[in-house]
Amino acid sequence: MFLIVPKEEATGEAVMSVEWARANRKKWEKLVELRPNAMHLVNLACIYHTLQASEIGLDGKALEMMEYICERIETAPDVSPAMRSQCIFNRGMFLRGFGRFAESARDIHRAFSLDQTSAYVAMAHAEELLREGNWDEGWGVHNGARGTVEGAAQAIGLSRECKFWDGKEHPEHLLVINEGGAGDRINYTRYLPMLTELGIKWSFFCFDEFAPFYERLSWIGRERMILENDKKEFSPPPSHWSTAFSLAGPLGITPATIPTYPTPYTAPPNQFRLDNPDGKRVVAFAWNANELFQGGLKCRSLTEGQAMRLVTSTADKLHWVNLQHHHRMPWPVINVPFETWQDTAAIISHMDAVVTVDSGPLWLSLAMGKPTGVVLSAAEDWKFAHEWGPNLRKYHNGPSDIYADCERAIDLLILDIRKGVWP
Repeated sequence: MFLIVPKEEATGEAVMSVEWARANRKKWEKLVELRPNAMHLVNLACIYHTLQASEIGLDGKALEMMEYICERIETAPDVSPAMRSQCIFNRGMFLRGFGRFAESARDIHRAFSLDQTSAYVAMAHAEELLREGNWDEGWGVHNGARGTVEGAAQAIGLSRECKFWDGKEHPEHLLVINEGGAGDRINYTRYLPMLTELGIKWSFFCFDEFAPFYERLSWIGRERMILENDKKEFSPPPSHWSTAFSLAGPLGITPATIPTYPTPYTAPPNQFRLDNPDGKRVVAFAWNANELFQGGLKCRSLTEGQAMRLVTSTADKLHWVNLQHHHRMPWPVINVPFETWQDTAAIISHMDAVVTVDSGPLWLSLAMGKPTGVVLSAAEDWKFAHEWGPNLRKYHNGPSDIYADCERAIDLLILDIRKGVWP
Protein backbone atom coordinates (compact mmCIF):
# COMPACT_ATOMS: atom_id res chain seq x y z
CA MET A 1 0.00 0.00 0.00
CA PHE A 2 1.23 3.49 -0.81
CA LEU A 3 2.11 5.98 1.89
CA ILE A 4 1.54 9.52 0.81
CA VAL A 5 3.42 11.33 -0.85
CA PRO A 6 4.50 8.43 -0.62
CA LYS A 7 8.10 8.47 0.58
CA GLU A 8 10.98 6.05 0.62
CA GLU A 9 11.35 5.13 4.28
CA ALA A 10 15.10 5.59 4.78
CA THR A 11 15.66 8.80 2.81
CA GLY A 12 12.29 10.52 2.63
CA GLU A 13 12.52 10.75 -1.17
CA ALA A 14 9.30 10.59 -3.14
CA VAL A 15 8.52 7.28 -4.81
CA MET A 16 5.35 8.55 -6.48
CA SER A 17 5.92 11.61 -8.61
CA VAL A 18 3.22 13.74 -10.19
CA GLU A 19 4.36 12.36 -13.53
CA TRP A 20 4.04 8.75 -12.31
CA ALA A 21 0.64 9.40 -10.77
CA ARG A 22 -0.64 10.91 -14.00
CA ALA A 23 0.66 7.98 -16.06
CA ASN A 24 -0.86 5.35 -13.73
CA ARG A 25 -4.17 7.00 -12.80
CA LYS A 26 -6.32 5.07 -15.31
CA LYS A 27 -4.77 1.75 -14.31
CA TRP A 28 -5.68 2.20 -10.65
CA GLU A 29 -9.12 3.56 -11.47
CA LYS A 30 -9.73 0.35 -13.42
CA LEU A 31 -8.43 -1.81 -10.56
CA VAL A 32 -10.79 -0.08 -8.14
CA GLU A 33 -13.65 -0.66 -10.56
CA LEU A 34 -12.82 -4.37 -10.96
CA ARG A 35 -11.64 -5.19 -7.42
CA PRO A 36 -12.74 -2.43 -5.00
CA ASN A 37 -10.73 -3.38 -1.92
CA ALA A 38 -9.12 -1.12 0.69
CA MET A 39 -5.62 -1.39 -0.72
CA HIS A 40 -6.70 -0.39 -4.24
CA LEU A 41 -8.82 2.47 -2.89
CA VAL A 42 -5.96 3.83 -0.76
CA ASN A 43 -3.54 3.67 -3.66
CA LEU A 44 -5.97 5.52 -5.93
CA ALA A 45 -6.57 8.09 -3.21
CA CYS A 46 -2.80 8.70 -3.03
CA ILE A 47 -2.74 9.24 -6.79
CA TYR A 48 -5.63 11.73 -6.58
CA HIS A 49 -3.90 13.53 -3.71
CA THR A 50 -0.71 13.86 -5.73
CA LEU A 51 -2.58 15.21 -8.77
CA GLN A 52 -5.16 17.48 -7.14
CA ALA A 53 -3.04 20.63 -7.33
CA SER A 54 -2.47 20.22 -11.07
CA GLU A 55 -5.64 18.60 -12.46
CA ILE A 56 -9.20 19.93 -12.46
CA GLY A 57 -11.91 18.17 -10.50
CA LEU A 58 -9.77 16.40 -7.89
CA ASP A 59 -9.85 18.95 -5.03
CA GLY A 60 -10.83 17.12 -1.87
CA LYS A 61 -11.60 13.84 -3.66
CA ALA A 62 -8.63 11.99 -2.11
CA LEU A 63 -9.58 13.11 1.40
CA GLU A 64 -13.20 12.09 0.82
CA MET A 65 -12.04 8.62 -0.24
CA MET A 66 -9.76 8.26 2.80
CA GLU A 67 -12.54 9.29 5.17
CA TYR A 68 -14.76 6.62 3.57
CA ILE A 69 -12.05 3.97 3.99
CA CYS A 70 -11.19 4.92 7.59
CA GLU A 71 -14.85 4.78 8.65
CA ARG A 72 -15.15 1.22 7.37
CA ILE A 73 -11.92 -0.19 8.76
CA GLU A 74 -12.98 0.90 12.25
CA THR A 75 -15.63 -1.81 12.34
CA ALA A 76 -14.18 -4.27 9.83
CA PRO A 77 -12.94 -7.55 11.32
CA ASP A 78 -9.40 -8.85 10.86
CA VAL A 79 -7.79 -5.54 9.88
CA SER A 80 -4.15 -5.63 11.04
CA PRO A 81 -2.71 -2.76 13.10
CA ALA A 82 -0.28 -2.01 10.26
CA MET A 83 -3.10 -1.74 7.71
CA ARG A 84 -5.20 0.37 10.06
CA SER A 85 -2.17 2.58 10.74
CA GLN A 86 -1.51 3.19 7.05
CA CYS A 87 -5.10 4.17 6.30
CA ILE A 88 -5.35 6.53 9.27
CA PHE A 89 -1.92 7.96 8.54
CA ASN A 90 -2.79 8.78 4.94
CA ARG A 91 -5.95 10.55 6.06
CA GLY A 92 -3.87 12.57 8.51
CA MET A 93 -1.39 13.57 5.82
CA PHE A 94 -4.23 14.58 3.50
CA LEU A 95 -5.72 16.73 6.26
CA ARG A 96 -2.37 18.48 6.67
CA GLY A 97 -2.59 19.73 3.10
CA PHE A 98 -5.86 21.53 3.89
CA GLY A 99 -4.52 23.11 7.10
CA ARG A 100 -6.69 21.00 9.41
CA PHE A 101 -3.83 20.44 11.83
CA ALA A 102 -5.70 19.34 14.96
CA GLU A 103 -7.43 16.56 13.01
CA SER A 104 -4.23 15.71 11.18
CA ALA A 105 -2.27 15.38 14.43
CA ARG A 106 -4.96 13.13 15.89
CA ASP A 107 -4.65 10.72 12.97
CA ILE A 108 -0.86 10.80 12.74
CA HIS A 109 -0.34 10.21 16.48
CA ARG A 110 -2.81 7.34 16.38
CA ALA A 111 -1.13 5.81 13.34
CA PHE A 112 2.19 5.90 15.19
CA SER A 113 0.66 4.24 18.24
CA LEU A 114 -0.64 1.42 16.04
CA ASP A 115 2.60 0.79 14.15
CA GLN A 116 6.00 2.24 15.09
CA THR A 117 7.99 0.40 12.43
CA SER A 118 7.62 3.05 9.70
CA ALA A 119 10.28 5.77 9.74
CA TYR A 120 7.99 7.97 7.65
CA VAL A 121 5.08 7.70 10.11
CA ALA A 122 7.52 8.36 12.98
CA MET A 123 8.80 11.45 11.18
CA ALA A 124 5.29 12.82 10.73
CA HIS A 125 4.51 12.02 14.39
CA ALA A 126 7.63 13.95 15.43
CA GLU A 127 6.66 16.95 13.30
CA GLU A 128 3.24 17.11 14.95
CA LEU A 129 4.86 16.98 18.40
CA LEU A 130 7.12 19.86 17.33
CA ARG A 131 4.14 21.82 15.98
CA GLU A 132 2.39 21.33 19.33
CA GLY A 133 5.43 22.63 21.22
CA ASN A 134 6.46 19.28 22.72
CA TRP A 135 10.07 19.67 21.62
CA ASP A 136 11.57 17.39 24.27
CA GLU A 137 9.76 14.33 22.94
CA GLY A 138 9.49 15.60 19.36
CA TRP A 139 13.20 16.05 18.71
CA GLY A 140 13.94 12.68 20.29
CA VAL A 141 11.66 10.93 17.79
CA HIS A 142 12.71 13.22 14.94
CA ASN A 143 16.44 12.56 15.31
CA GLY A 144 15.85 8.82 15.21
CA ALA A 145 13.44 8.87 12.27
CA ARG A 146 15.11 11.37 9.94
CA GLY A 147 17.03 9.18 7.52
CA THR A 148 19.34 11.96 6.35
CA VAL A 149 20.83 12.26 9.85
CA GLU A 150 22.52 8.86 9.74
CA GLY A 151 23.14 9.40 6.04
CA ALA A 152 25.16 12.53 6.82
CA ALA A 153 27.54 10.55 9.06
CA GLN A 154 27.89 7.82 6.46
CA ALA A 155 28.55 10.33 3.68
CA ILE A 156 31.69 11.65 5.38
CA GLY A 157 32.88 8.26 6.57
CA LEU A 158 32.47 8.53 10.35
CA SER A 159 33.22 5.30 12.16
CA ARG A 160 30.89 3.64 14.64
CA GLU A 161 33.25 4.68 17.44
CA CYS A 162 32.16 8.29 16.90
CA LYS A 163 28.89 8.50 18.84
CA PHE A 164 25.79 10.52 18.00
CA TRP A 165 25.55 13.29 20.59
CA ASP A 166 22.34 13.06 22.62
CA GLY A 167 23.22 15.85 25.05
CA LYS A 168 23.92 13.52 27.98
CA GLU A 169 27.72 13.50 27.69
CA HIS A 170 30.28 16.28 27.34
CA PRO A 171 32.04 15.56 24.03
CA GLU A 172 35.80 15.74 23.82
CA HIS A 173 35.32 16.98 20.26
CA LEU A 174 31.94 17.33 18.53
CA LEU A 175 31.71 17.26 14.75
CA VAL A 176 28.57 19.06 13.54
CA ILE A 177 27.47 18.22 9.99
CA ASN A 178 25.31 20.68 8.11
CA GLU A 179 22.50 18.80 6.35
CA GLY A 180 19.06 19.52 4.97
CA GLY A 181 17.84 22.02 2.41
CA ALA A 182 19.33 25.45 1.84
CA GLY A 183 17.09 27.04 4.48
CA ASP A 184 18.01 24.40 7.06
CA ARG A 185 21.72 24.95 6.45
CA ILE A 186 21.24 28.61 7.30
CA ASN A 187 18.56 28.49 9.98
CA TYR A 188 19.99 25.85 12.29
CA THR A 189 23.45 27.39 12.51
CA ARG A 190 21.84 29.61 15.17
CA TYR A 191 22.42 26.71 17.60
CA LEU A 192 26.20 26.55 17.13
CA PRO A 193 27.14 29.41 19.52
CA MET A 194 25.40 27.50 22.32
CA LEU A 195 28.04 24.78 21.97
CA THR A 196 30.74 27.37 22.57
CA GLU A 197 28.87 28.70 25.62
CA LEU A 198 28.81 25.16 27.03
CA GLY A 199 32.57 24.84 26.63
CA ILE A 200 32.27 22.16 23.93
CA LYS A 201 35.07 21.92 21.39
CA TRP A 202 33.41 21.61 17.98
CA SER A 203 34.07 21.58 14.26
CA PHE A 204 31.62 22.23 11.45
CA PHE A 205 31.44 20.19 8.25
CA CYS A 206 29.67 22.28 5.62
CA PHE A 207 29.11 22.33 1.89
CA ASP A 208 31.19 24.72 -0.20
CA GLU A 209 28.10 26.56 -1.50
CA PHE A 210 27.48 28.29 1.83
CA ALA A 211 31.06 28.35 3.13
CA PRO A 212 31.66 32.09 2.41
CA PHE A 213 28.74 32.99 4.69
CA TYR A 214 30.11 30.94 7.57
CA GLU A 215 33.63 32.30 7.07
CA ARG A 216 32.33 35.85 7.55
CA LEU A 217 30.67 34.96 10.88
CA SER A 218 32.95 35.42 13.87
CA TRP A 219 30.99 32.77 15.80
CA ILE A 220 31.80 30.10 13.20
CA GLY A 221 34.89 31.20 11.25
CA ARG A 222 37.20 29.34 8.92
CA GLU A 223 39.17 27.70 11.73
CA ARG A 224 36.17 25.58 12.72
CA MET A 225 35.06 24.74 9.20
CA ILE A 226 35.69 21.58 7.20
CA LEU A 227 34.79 21.97 3.55
CA GLU A 228 33.84 19.25 1.09
CA ASN A 229 37.35 18.95 -0.34
CA ASP A 230 39.30 19.50 2.85
CA LYS A 231 41.53 16.60 3.87
CA LYS A 232 41.53 17.47 7.55
CA GLU A 233 42.67 14.72 9.89
CA PHE A 234 41.63 14.75 13.54
CA SER A 235 44.10 13.53 16.11
CA PRO A 236 42.36 12.27 18.11
CA PRO A 237 39.23 11.87 15.92
CA PRO A 238 35.94 13.46 17.07
CA SER A 239 34.35 11.66 19.99
CA HIS A 240 30.78 12.63 18.99
CA TRP A 241 28.86 13.91 16.01
CA SER A 242 25.53 15.56 15.27
CA THR A 243 23.88 17.53 12.50
CA ALA A 244 23.01 21.18 12.95
CA PHE A 245 19.38 20.16 12.29
CA SER A 246 19.53 17.73 15.25
CA LEU A 247 21.07 20.02 17.89
CA ALA A 248 17.83 21.48 19.30
CA GLY A 249 16.97 18.26 21.16
CA PRO A 250 20.35 17.65 22.85
CA LEU A 251 20.62 21.35 23.70
CA GLY A 252 17.18 21.33 25.34
CA ILE A 253 15.83 24.16 23.20
CA THR A 254 12.10 24.88 23.46
CA PRO A 255 9.86 27.17 21.41
CA ALA A 256 10.34 29.79 24.15
CA THR A 257 14.15 29.61 23.99
CA ILE A 258 14.90 29.60 20.25
CA PRO A 259 18.16 31.58 20.07
CA THR A 260 18.85 34.46 17.71
CA TYR A 261 22.05 34.80 15.70
CA PRO A 262 24.83 36.56 17.66
CA THR A 263 25.51 38.68 14.57
CA PRO A 264 23.65 38.75 11.25
CA TYR A 265 24.77 36.95 8.12
CA THR A 266 26.39 39.37 5.68
CA ALA A 267 26.70 39.77 1.93
CA PRO A 268 30.06 39.87 0.18
CA PRO A 269 31.38 43.21 -1.09
CA ASN A 270 29.36 44.01 -4.19
CA GLN A 271 28.61 46.68 -6.81
CA PHE A 272 24.82 46.25 -6.83
CA ARG A 273 22.95 49.52 -7.37
CA LEU A 274 19.28 50.25 -8.03
CA ASP A 275 18.04 53.70 -8.99
CA ASN A 276 14.99 54.71 -6.97
CA PRO A 277 14.04 58.31 -7.83
CA ASP A 278 10.55 58.16 -6.26
CA GLY A 279 11.82 56.77 -2.94
CA LYS A 280 9.28 53.97 -2.65
CA ARG A 281 10.34 50.98 -0.59
CA VAL A 282 12.08 48.24 -2.52
CA VAL A 283 11.12 44.64 -1.75
CA ALA A 284 12.59 41.42 -3.14
CA PHE A 285 10.20 38.58 -3.91
CA ALA A 286 10.70 34.78 -4.14
CA TRP A 287 7.45 32.93 -4.83
CA ASN A 288 8.45 29.39 -5.81
CA ALA A 289 10.01 26.88 -3.40
CA ASN A 290 12.21 23.97 -4.43
CA GLU A 291 10.09 21.43 -2.49
CA LEU A 292 12.63 18.64 -2.55
CA PHE A 293 11.41 15.06 -2.16
CA GLN A 294 7.83 15.91 -3.15
CA GLY A 295 7.94 14.35 -6.60
CA GLY A 296 6.78 17.57 -8.25
CA LEU A 297 3.88 18.10 -5.83
CA LYS A 298 3.66 21.79 -4.87
CA CYS A 299 2.61 22.53 -1.28
CA ARG A 300 4.51 25.72 -0.34
CA SER A 301 4.79 27.66 -3.60
CA LEU A 302 2.64 30.29 -5.27
CA THR A 303 1.85 30.14 -8.94
CA GLU A 304 3.26 32.89 -11.12
CA GLY A 305 -0.29 34.19 -11.49
CA GLN A 306 -0.66 34.47 -7.72
CA ALA A 307 2.72 36.17 -7.50
CA MET A 308 1.70 38.74 -10.11
CA ARG A 309 -1.63 39.37 -8.35
CA LEU A 310 0.36 40.41 -5.28
CA VAL A 311 2.69 42.58 -7.36
CA THR A 312 0.05 44.37 -9.44
CA SER A 313 -2.15 45.00 -6.40
CA THR A 314 0.69 46.83 -4.61
CA ALA A 315 2.91 48.22 -7.37
CA ASP A 316 1.82 51.78 -6.53
CA LYS A 317 3.17 51.29 -3.00
CA LEU A 318 6.41 49.32 -3.55
CA HIS A 319 9.05 48.49 -6.10
CA TRP A 320 9.30 44.71 -6.50
CA VAL A 321 12.61 43.01 -7.34
CA ASN A 322 12.65 39.44 -8.64
CA LEU A 323 14.44 37.00 -6.32
CA GLN A 324 13.28 33.89 -8.20
CA HIS A 325 16.36 32.14 -9.49
CA HIS A 326 16.49 31.43 -13.25
CA HIS A 327 13.04 32.91 -13.87
CA ARG A 328 12.31 36.29 -15.44
CA MET A 329 9.21 38.03 -14.09
CA PRO A 330 6.86 40.28 -16.12
CA TRP A 331 6.66 44.05 -15.71
CA PRO A 332 6.44 45.82 -13.26
CA VAL A 333 8.82 43.45 -11.45
CA ILE A 334 12.46 44.54 -11.70
CA ASN A 335 14.69 41.72 -12.93
CA VAL A 336 18.37 41.77 -12.01
CA PRO A 337 20.96 39.11 -12.89
CA PHE A 338 22.09 36.76 -10.13
CA GLU A 339 23.43 33.21 -10.04
CA THR A 340 24.76 32.19 -6.63
CA TRP A 341 23.68 32.44 -3.00
CA GLN A 342 26.31 35.16 -2.61
CA ASP A 343 24.58 37.13 -5.38
CA THR A 344 21.24 36.55 -3.65
CA ALA A 345 22.65 37.94 -0.41
CA ALA A 346 24.01 40.96 -2.26
CA ILE A 347 20.54 41.77 -3.60
CA ILE A 348 18.89 41.23 -0.21
CA SER A 349 21.42 43.54 1.46
CA HIS A 350 20.13 46.46 -0.64
CA MET A 351 16.43 45.75 -0.07
CA ASP A 352 14.09 47.36 2.45
CA ALA A 353 12.36 44.01 2.96
CA VAL A 354 11.85 40.56 1.47
CA VAL A 355 8.65 38.63 0.68
CA THR A 356 9.00 34.92 0.15
CA VAL A 357 7.39 31.53 0.54
CA ASP A 358 8.94 28.87 2.80
CA SER A 359 12.24 28.54 0.95
CA GLY A 360 15.98 29.19 1.23
CA PRO A 361 15.68 32.98 0.60
CA LEU A 362 13.34 33.22 3.62
CA TRP A 363 15.96 31.92 6.04
CA LEU A 364 18.79 33.87 4.41
CA SER A 365 16.78 37.09 4.68
CA LEU A 366 16.03 36.42 8.35
CA ALA A 367 19.65 35.55 9.06
CA MET A 368 20.65 38.88 7.48
CA GLY A 369 18.23 40.72 9.78
CA LYS A 370 15.91 41.96 7.03
CA PRO A 371 12.18 42.55 7.61
CA THR A 372 10.76 39.40 6.04
CA GLY A 373 7.18 38.51 5.15
CA VAL A 374 6.43 34.86 4.50
CA VAL A 375 3.33 33.77 2.56
CA LEU A 376 2.21 30.42 3.99
CA SER A 377 -0.09 27.96 2.32
CA ALA A 378 -2.77 26.03 4.19
CA ALA A 379 -0.23 23.17 4.31
CA GLU A 380 2.33 25.24 6.22
CA ASP A 381 5.26 23.52 7.92
CA TRP A 382 5.32 22.88 11.68
CA LYS A 383 8.03 25.55 12.13
CA PHE A 384 5.56 28.37 11.62
CA ALA A 385 3.65 27.54 14.76
CA HIS A 386 6.61 29.18 16.53
CA GLU A 387 8.59 32.42 16.46
CA TRP A 388 11.96 32.59 14.66
CA GLY A 389 12.93 36.14 15.42
CA PRO A 390 11.49 39.66 15.51
CA ASN A 391 11.96 40.33 11.79
CA LEU A 392 9.56 37.62 10.59
CA ARG A 393 5.97 38.49 9.76
CA LYS A 394 3.88 35.41 8.99
CA TYR A 395 0.89 35.51 6.66
CA HIS A 396 -1.05 32.35 7.47
CA ASN A 397 -3.64 31.15 5.00
CA GLY A 398 -5.41 28.96 7.55
CA PRO A 399 -7.63 25.96 6.79
CA SER A 400 -9.18 25.74 3.34
CA ASP A 401 -11.24 23.44 1.14
CA ILE A 402 -8.49 23.83 -1.49
CA TYR A 403 -5.25 21.87 -1.16
CA ALA A 404 -2.25 24.06 -0.17
CA ASP A 405 -4.37 27.19 -0.68
CA CYS A 406 -2.46 30.52 -0.51
CA GLU A 407 -5.14 33.01 -1.57
CA ARG A 408 -6.14 34.22 1.91
CA ALA A 409 -2.50 34.68 2.90
CA ILE A 410 -1.87 36.76 -0.23
CA ASP A 411 -4.93 38.91 0.52
CA LEU A 412 -3.70 39.58 4.07
CA LEU A 413 -0.29 40.68 2.81
CA ILE A 414 -1.85 42.93 0.15
CA LEU A 415 -4.02 44.60 2.80
CA ASP A 416 -1.03 45.20 5.09
CA ILE A 417 1.03 46.71 2.28
CA ARG A 418 -1.84 48.95 1.14
CA LYS A 419 -2.53 50.13 4.70
CA GLY A 420 1.17 50.81 5.32
CA VAL A 421 1.32 48.25 8.11
CA TRP A 422 4.14 46.29 6.44
CA PRO A 423 6.97 46.61 5.62
